[in-house]
Amino acid sequence: MGEYHVGVLSEMQDVDLAGVVDVDPQRRKAIQDNYGIPNYADCKDLFGRVDAAVVAVPTTLHYPVAKELLNNGIHVLLEKPCANDLNHARELFQLAKDKSLTLHIGHVERFNGAVQELHKIVESPIFVECKRMGPFTERIKDDGVVMDIMIHDIDIILNLIKSKVIKTHVLGASVFSEKDDLVNT
Repeated sequence: MGEYHVGVLSEMQDVDLAGVVDVDPQRRKAIQDNYGIPNYADCKDLFGRVDAAVVAVPTTLHYPVAKELLNNGIHVLLEKPCANDLNHARELFQLAKDKSLTLHIGHVERFNGAVQELHKIVESPIFVECKRMGPFTERIKDDGVVMDIMIHDIDIILNLIKSKVIKTHVLGASVFSEKDDLVNT
């Protein structure tokens, strides 16, 4: 996701990319070569030099990285999910509020053309069922399917129905990994 954000930001006229941070030196170098931007091994190297940062790290690192950025006065676009602990998520939003900073969670599916068309067509849904199918990927190490993919569907539905959820039914299982990787709602 990090390189995706670099690509999008590099095409925006009013954005000056100060650098990319990655613990993997090969990925840092590849992004520097592809986009011509400096690379760093630690986000502290950008403190005092940036207004905002995109955080696209494994979920287990969302909380500590975002907290460090916010504590240093940097606005944050944080990839979803916000954190793997609800209290950590609440703490990040409170910290952003206390420091008058923006903390935004990257629910990019909202901007998918099909989702935007859906909002134009469906006015008052009564029942919504989402299905996604695809091969299991080793890319996701610290999240299950709910926090990796289903979170997009939940976000889309909540924005579509514009009312409180009354009832849900969930059935899940771990088939390919230790995390929930098969879930029906």
